[in-house]
Amino acid sequence: MNSLNGTRVGLFSIAVALLIAGCSTADKDAAKRIVAFSQAVALTTQNTSDAFDTLERRHFDLEIARVVAEGGWQQLNADRIKPFLDPGDAQARLLVLQGLQAYAEKLSAIMGNEPLDAYDKATKDLSDSLQNVNEEFVKTKLWSATPVDSQQIQIAAAAINAMGRWIIEAKRQKAVKASIEEMHPHITNIVALLSRDFVVLRRNLRKAYDEGIQAQKLFVQHYQDKMDALTQRSEIKGIADLIIEQNKADRAMQSMEKAVEGLGATHAELSSAFNRSSARLEQLLSDLIEEGKQVKTFYDSLEKKEK
Repeated sequence: MNSLNGTRVGLFSIAVALLIAGCSTADKDAAKRIVAFSQAVALTTQNTSDAFDTLERRHFDLEIARVVAEGGWQQLNADRIKPFLDPGDAQARLLVLQGLQAYAEKLSAIMGNEPLDAYDKATKDLSDSLQNVNEEFVKTKLWSATPVDSQQIQIAAAAINAMGRWIIEAKRQKAVKASIEEMHPHITNIVALLSRDFVVLRRNLRKAYDEGIQAQKLFVQHYQDKMDALTQRSEIKGIADLIIEQNKADRAMQSMEKAVEGLGATHAELSSAFNRSSARLEQLLSDLIEEGKQVKTFYDSLEKKEK
């Protein structure tokens, strides 16, 4: 999933280069705010990709512990070890977030005066993928574990399609402020889709940790008579570490929920980037980036623990 790094970083570099090269003095403050929005969206997207990778590895460890505690290593088989998130479902979520990132980056690019040809060429495949999203894709890949009605599914698919079209069709002739206002209903619907999804993922993650912790407790209870004092102490400490990790993981998922919701709230204020003073927008941007940093710190710590 981290294969998106090179492409997305390259696109953002193009956007920033265009922006720095072409901004007029009057637009500099607006340009800075829109670049900050792009950076926040990029951080949210990368955090989500890293989170899915890291959580999948941690979930695998929890599943192993659960299965072994329930019946010994002889019970291990492919059917007993379930992923936290199907790879296709994870990629579907990243596709939507990459679309949001490309949207934010192109807003920055349009603020400059250089041709957009290189940017449009780099985003064509992403645009095509977003425009090909249909209601079945939303239902089976994005909301498979969430009870939603057909109208909500239709609205979500239409919003993703609109974002895909805008990424490739938006031209400099249309003012950035007008583009933001035009896209806001679609961005709102996409954020609602992702926010609801993160609520479900957070609940599923808590359940996975609960089951893993309970399995470890049963393992210690079953074999404690065969353990010396140091081994018992080590096993009990392992359970305590899992409980602490569960609490941190829950807070990180909560921060991811807040970050996605923050994208929507920030976008609602983004047209004010062109005002002389935009205190609320700047506060929202600051909060959004701070949430992203907290999530990144947690998942970085998990990766270090695994090494």
